[in-house]
Amino acid sequence: MASGYEALSSPQPRAPVRQRDGFGRYADQDRHAGPLRKPPAAFGTVCGVTIRDMVEADLPQVMAINEANVPEVGDIDLEQLRFIVSESAARLVVEVDGAIAGFCLVLAPGSAYDSINYAWFMERYPTDWYLDRVAFDAATQGKGFGSQLYAEVELRLTAAAATGLTLEVNIDPPNEPSLAFHNKHGFAEVGQQTSHDIEVSLMRKFAR
Repeated sequence: MASGYEALSSPQPRAPVRQRDGFGRYADQDRHAGPLRKPPAAFGTVCGVTIRDMVEADLPQVMAINEANVPEVGDIDLEQLRFIVSESAARLVVEVDGAIAGFCLVLAPGSAYDSINYAWFMERYPTDWYLDRVAFDAATQGKGFGSQLYAEVELRLTAAAATGLTLEVNIDPPNEPSLAFHNKHGFAEVGQQTSHDIEVSLMRKFAR
C-alpha cells in the first residue's frame, strides 16, 4: 500500500464520477443483482426495435400500457409502479420506431416487494428471478417483440447467476394467449394459487 507521502509525490488517477439514474441508483450498480455488467449483445436496436433500461421519463407511458392490460397484469398506481421499478433487477422497455411498445419488470431475491406470488416463489426457488409484470400496447402484440424481450431477460439472469425465471399467468379467468406463449417458451407449471380473487398458474423456467 502506498504511504501518504508516496501518494503526494505520485498522484493517482481520479476515480470517475458515478452517475445516478432517475430512480436514485448508480448507473453501474443494481441493488439486487450486483454491479451491472456490460449490456449483452441482444441489448440494442434491431430493425427499428430497441430494448433498453427504463428511465423516469418512461413511467407515464409504462403506466398507460399497464392500465390497458388489467386484469392480465395487476392494477397499480404511479407510486406503486415507481416502487416496483426501484426494486427491479431488470426494468426494460421495448421501443418500436421510437415509441414505447411494451415493458417488463423483473425482481431478484431479497426485494421488499409485498406480493404473495413473489413470496411463494422465493420460499421454493430462492435463487430465481421473478417476472412481476410484462405488457405490450395492443397494436404491437403478436409481432414477436415479447420473445425478443424475454431473450434479453434470460441473458441478464444468466449473467447474474440466477437459477431460473418465475412468473404467474391467470387461469381463472384464463389468459389463453399468455399461457400458450409461456408454454412455447419452455415454462412449466409448478403450482397454483389465488391472488386478488384471480386463480393463477405459477410457472418456472430453468436458466440456460
